Amino acid sequence: MSTQTCLSKASGSVSMRRRLGTTRSAALFLLITGSITCSAPPDDEEPIGQTREPLACDPMNTREKWNDWFCINNEDCAVGDANNDTAADIITFVKNPPVVYVALSNAGGLGGPTGTKSFGSGLPWSDNFCVTGQTCAVGNIDGTNGTDLVAFVRNTQSGVGLNDVYVARSNGSSGFLGAQKWHDSFCALGQDCFVADVNADQKDDLIAFVRTRRPAVAQVMCGWRSPREQRSVLLRTGSVGRTTTV
Repeated sequence: MSTQTCLSKASGSVSMRRRLGTTRSAALFLLITGSITCSAPPDDEEPIGQTREPLACDPMNTREKWNDWFCINNEDCAVGDANNDTAADIITFVKNPPVVYVALSNAGGLGGPTGTKSFGSGLPWSDNFCVTGQTCAVGNIDGTNGTDLVAFVRNTQSGVGLNDVYVARSNGSSGFLGAQKWHDSFCALGQDCFVADVNADQKDDLIAFVRTRRPAVAQVMCGWRSPREQRSVLLRTGSVGRTTTV
């Protein structure tokens, strides 16, 4: 069943996050802004594996198909600037066997054609990264060469490998480098793992929401200049509207 969420913003515009397709089709989330009316398409309008994206910042335009076949079934879908040309590309993590495919945007990034509304063919950029049971994410971890891959190992390894975090950095053009361990214990099973630039240093950080503690705890790993130059910040959220840094 198609689902969507519409959230009003303070400026009066609307932010829409839409999941396109049926339970059998690609799971690509889109975020657009503008004064729009939210409506979900019928389930039978979404063929398996097709990717659609509305034109940016123009709420009156209808959605258009940008790719015929990408990120299907139980693959993990992501969006990021893989080749560092300022245009967002689509990424899929295939779990069995583990392969990461990237379809580059043709929408007019740096040096690219302008106004071409499509993603290219999906090409393998990495293999044996983020296997079944691990949490896959993307983000610009080192601040260079565009979006990198992140794998939260969770409990798929035991002993010293439990809860490791691995990163495969983008080479900025056509692939990801070999996986390297960037943390030896972060975001355990049952926690929610995310990647974002928390401290505004142009390098994405690790975020884990710990669900079993009271009060709620968000753990943040900041300052990813290299695996050895990390510092940990623990944010404990008390009552609504009150945040204490420990």
